[in-house]
Amino acid sequence: MGKIRLSLVLMLLAALVVALAGWHQARRSEVYRIEIDRKLFATFASEFQKLVRDQDESLIKDLIAASTTLATIQDTAGKAILDTTPGARASYLFRDGRQTKALELLGSVGDPSLPNVVIKGGKQPLNPASAIFLTEIFFEDARFGTSGWVESKDKQHALFWSSPVQGEINTILFSVSKWRDLLLDPVKQEAIAFYAPIHQSGDLVNVTLQDGPTLLGPPVPAIL
Repeated sequence: MGKIRLSLVLMLLAALVVALAGWHQARRSEVYRIEIDRKLFATFASEFQKLVRDQDESLIKDLIAASTTLATIQDTAGKAILDTTPGARASYLFRDGRQTKALELLGSVGDPSLPNVVIKGGKQPLNPASAIFLTEIFFEDARFGTSGWVESKDKQHALFWSSPVQGEINTILFSVSKWRDLLLDPVKQEAIAFYAPIHQSGDLVNVTLQDGPTLLGPPVPAIL
């Protein structure tokens, strides 16, 4: 599996589906569709994207700092940091293309098993369907000052990586479902303020995660 360069911004915006529909209830309980106020929607979309970008910049800085610290401290202190990082399951350190350190937390009941993080062409993972593969290209691209994400094959986990010095890669492994839910809550709370004009206008614009819950807006009624 190749390296994923998507930041939180692109991951969220790529997954968000905005229902461009204004739904109103008629007197005889008939449901019909009207055009929404496009100016209101454009303002909301612009402010929402800025909010997610700001959240992304802050998150990346925090993750780089945390992964760098995890690479330099003892296991007990490292596990305490992982335990207080939303959605974190493990941390790995790579030097010159080899894994030199690993910290892993025990999962809660119902959590998916930790995936094997392996270097492609080396040791085979116990479960290839859920593994995270690091390729030669990954190590070539992970230069000083860069960072990014690699997703597990079954998409249940994502590995954040950063390279604080040449030849060294620090990583934190996240459970995607827990990590996403915890990150979306502050985004939702801040977005409510500039979603309000749309709500007050009577238009219904739903911001819904693909294969996930509605982030903003009431459920759209079904048309019979």
